[in-house]
Amino acid sequence: MTSTATSVQPNDDESRLMTPREAAAFLGFSLFYIHDHISRNEPRIPFIKIGQRVRFQRKDLLAFIEAQKAKS
Repeated sequence: MTSTATSVQPNDDESRLMTPREAAAFLGFSLFYIHDHISRNEPRIPFIKIGQRVRFQRKDLLAFIEAQKAKS
């Protein structure tokens, strides 16, 4: 019997967790900007906290950028 469910692979770009430094490089922002925007109310970059570590998913970073677009 075969499964039709799609499994997420650990190296899948959409699900791979990025460090704050990797997220900063991905977005083209400084590391300070990343740390500042995970500790403020608005606009806040979505993150995952595992113990003391902060991680980001690519899809969340792209959604953050999309939400910041100026509305005309």
